[in-house]
Amino acid sequence: MQRAMHNGEPIRQRFRPNADGAAPQHPRSSQNHATVSVAYRDGAVLTFLFDRSTPIVDLMAMVARAGAVRKVVL
Repeated sequence: MQRAMHNGEPIRQRFRPNADGAAPQHPRSSQNHATVSVAYRDGAVLTFLFDRSTPIVDLMAMVARAGAVRKVVL
């Protein structure tokens, strides 16, 4: 597995460095998105970002299209 590099230096905390070459202290987050964690029957757990205005029925339909689901955490 290769490490991400910027100007020969490894990028820390999985964030891109700013103009000064330093990694930002806090990740950028958006107030209009919610995370939904989905555990699939094969053991994989994926986290999706959805717009907060998306109805629950639409969320469940989108998640179900991805495959056999064991558990959904809203």
